Amino acid sequence: MIKIDIDDEVWKELQKRAIPFEDTPNSVLRKLLGLEDADKKNSITEIASKISKISEPIKLPTLISTVQVEPPNIIGFLEGKRLWKRFKGKDYFAEVKNGKFIIDDKAFDSPSRAAMYITGTFVNGWLFWKYNDPNNNQWLPIDKLR
Repeated sequence: MIKIDIDDEVWKELQKRAIPFEDTPNSVLRKLLGLEDADKKNSITEIASKISKISEPIKLPTLISTVQVEPPNIIGFLEGKRLWKRFKGKDYFAEVKNGKFIIDDKAFDSPSRAAMYITGTFVNGWLFWKYNDPNNNQWLPIDKLR
């Protein structure tokens, strides 16, 4: 690379024509002379070289599956269990049969819907209903079984 001396007036003119944080004095002179920017030429050549070295396309992971999967049956482990809850001084019992919560011959799809039948308001059925733990003979929330 050859070094040259320039006077202050030429330096100021180069600064006026330079794009801040992008141009060097050399790149400004190359533009004025109609020459291709050597830095950009080298970087394009490097990128092209790297791209040509890739032997096979990059495989991206599939993020969305088109296969429909049946959700797990989280109520299945309650099958056959008798559930209990005391609400406003009255004892209520439910039994789980075929994945349904049965109270007074009415079937509910979830413990929360069964609890709503009793309370008349939304209740988290997993915390509302209790089952009898055979290990210590205590009534515990069914949430402990999940």
